[in-house]
Amino acid sequence: MAHTKLCLTATREAIVREYIRCILEPHGFVTIESRSSIEALQELDIFAEALDLIIIDLMLPDGDGTTLACTVRERCPTVAILLMTEPGEHAAAKFRKMFVFIEKPFSPDTLLRAVEIEMSRLKKL
Repeated sequence: MAHTKLCLTATREAIVREYIRCILEPHGFVTIESRSSIEALQELDIFAEALDLIIIDLMLPDGDGTTLACTVRERCPTVAILLMTEPGEHAAAKFRKMFVFIEKPFSPDTLLRAVEIEMSRLKKL
């Protein structure tokens, strides 16, 4: 990745936000962190034009990640979206066709591969 990319993470878990940042930074990403849907939407309002990627936890303290992902897709159709799930969580089949899902805990390679797939699909690499 030649230039800096901007990623927003939305998860209630600080350790997961930090883990994602540590994986993505060496690959040219700057990360912005949010703990909830409300915070993520506030960051989206500020950074929508510059945002390349958003990684959303399926379960957020103030709603579900699929609702946030649909809002992001509607407002910013060129932003790559990944959804994180816990083992045993199942998103509706229609969402599995719309978004890339990764199950926690995930390896750095799994995250990077999912980012590459979604960003390539949107031609953002």
